[in-house]
Amino acid sequence: MQGRTAIVAGGSRGIGLAVAQELAAEGANIVIAGRDSDALGSAVDSLRVGGGAVVGACTDMTTAKGISAAVDTARTHFGSIDIVVSNTGSPALTSHGETSEADLARSFETMVLSLHRLLEHVLPGMRERGWGRVVALNSVGAREAHRDVDLFASDVTRIAGSSYVTALAAAVAADGVTANSVGVAGIRTTRVEDQMRVQAEASGVAVADVEARRSAGAPAGRLGTPEEVGSVVAFLCSGRSSFVTGQFIAVDGGRLRRLG
Repeated sequence: MQGRTAIVAGGSRGIGLAVAQELAAEGANIVIAGRDSDALGSAVDSLRVGGGAVVGACTDMTTAKGISAAVDTARTHFGSIDIVVSNTGSPALTSHGETSEADLARSFETMVLSLHRLLEHVLPGMRERGWGRVVALNSVGAREAHRDVDLFASDVTRIAGSSYVTALAAAVAADGVTANSVGVAGIRTTRVEDQMRVQAEASGVAVADVEARRSAGAPAGRLGTPEEVGSVVAFLCSGRSSFVTGQFIAVDGGRLRRLG
């Protein structure tokens, strides 16, 4: 990836930061976009210590204005944009009865419109140059609806996001541009660790017990790491993945076991 330029949305922490670290290690120029200026600054500093060519864009990647700002930052510092990693956060976690029209609209904006707006800026150049990589981070909920809880808005719009990427892949494959989704589950992020602590306190059990219950849902028998997701995304962003497109790749320790 030497000399390629990547925009990583939500790259200041967690899985997004792990993706940025992997891409930087492969020699890519990195623009990290995020809303938390402190986390963004820390992420940029950590990557520069490792020798990466990295700049931050403190902006909201779900809005047209924020996306334009990130694209301008990338072009100002590095020129053309070759890689897009969409990681714009979670849709509304509401049940069918709780989901308003506004909830659905915001969730659709997070999962579909934000990526579409970004690609309006960068996809024409990718197609003209005959090389581009688009990776959208998603959840395995895009392939299998939640069973134990009603997360209607999330399930509906995550499927929409995955479908968008699949349709995009078919439209641009002949131009040397690939597009894939990566569905994650059971990854040990700071947010998940905080959730486990809260659950443990509420239930009066040890954090290790909560983690064991979460891990039991995966044949791997453990939680995954952001770095394990980052390495898969880095492969999909590389030249080695040129014949992999339109796919939904689960990084979930084997949780998703659909045969069809």
